[in-house]
Amino acid sequence: MKTITYSYNDNEIQFSVDTNDKNLMINATEMAKVFDRRIDFFLKTDHAKAFIEVLEFTPFGGNSEP
Repeated sequence: MKTITYSYNDNEIQFSVDTNDKNLMINATEMAKVFDRRIDFFLKTDHAKAFIEVLEFTPFGGNSEP
């Protein structure tokens, strides 16, 4: 994994990139702090739950490629 640091409003947010398969991982808590928000409140909303449910669906039975 390669770590990329992005600066936003003088706050650093780290992204982890897997150079083998091009996956990107973020730390949602770090991103929320930049906007003075708490991720736990967001995750309890119906909108967030529906969004996560859609993200969990994979069109190829759990594989990112057919």
